[in-house]
Amino acid sequence: MNIALLTYSTKPRGGVVHTLSLAEALAAAGAPVTVWTLGRGGDDGFFRPVDPAVRQVIVPFPDADGEDVGGRA
Repeated sequence: MNIALLTYSTKPRGGVVHTLSLAEALAAAGAPVTVWTLGRGGDDGFFRPVDPAVRQVIVPFPDADGEDVGGRA
């Protein structure tokens, strides 16, 4: 069984950190794992090195004017 995990960023956000940890644990258990993510703003790698047993696919996702998240409190 091949496992694909999806996340939304390469930055050190909670969901991204947990996704990478899960991917590495599954790979250490012998499962073939691929993590897919968006490469926003030209990112071409995660915020930290990822175990080489985990395949990474970073899909380029260019910024677009007017598509910001909005104000944050």
